[in-house]
Amino acid sequence: MADENAMQDDRLVQERILAYRQLEERMDALVRQQASFASKVAEINSTLGAIDEIAAGRGDAMVPLGTAVYAKGALDTNAKLIVEVGSDVAVERTPADAKSILEARRKDLEQAVEVLQKDIQTVAMMLQGIENEVQAMSRSRGPQ
Repeated sequence: MADENAMQDDRLVQERILAYRQLEERMDALVRQQASFASKVAEINSTLGAIDEIAAGRGDAMVPLGTAVYAKGALDTNAKLIVEVGSDVAVERTPADAKSILEARRKDLEQAVEVLQKDIQTVAMMLQGIENEVQAMSRSRGPQ
């Protein structure tokens, strides 16, 4: 009977360890996604700054020509900008409209980062719970 209980306890510990590993993988995925979104927010902030520079009349730019080759160019402060709006579709917009689109994207990404942070906290609590549970099981079994 004691051997049966020990086997059942071992099986339960193994199940909890497997659940722990799965949650760790989920945590890693959430952290990577959060970092990706944060990077996109930083890129949007940089782009918004560049649009402000153009609007202020400081329209010099480095135009990529190909692999690590750039040409210096001047941008027309009244020029329309080409903005990707999704599904490989790009439209021509004024700088102000382009900024509005980017600010809306930034807001969506920032909200997504907040949701991911809450998910990360939830998974962290679940991991801690499993860790505590396995430790309690180990203590209750005593020395083998």
